[in-house]
Amino acid sequence: MTEIDKKSISGGFSVAMCVYYKDDPDHFREAVESVIGQTVKPDEIILTVDGPCRKSLIRR
Repeated sequence: MTEIDKKSISGGFSVAMCVYYKDDPDHFREAVESVIGQTVKPDEIILTVDGPCRKSLIRR
């Protein structure tokens, strides 16, 4: 099955993620990399920054 076939079967989808002040930057990066590394890729990743964000999260 090709990537295009997989996408047409799934109908496409979005992934929504929230990031908070106290989130660990390494865990956040791992979560995003996990989404990107999936066999069937999302059409989009929606990131919600819930309140102020630490500089260490923004820089990564």
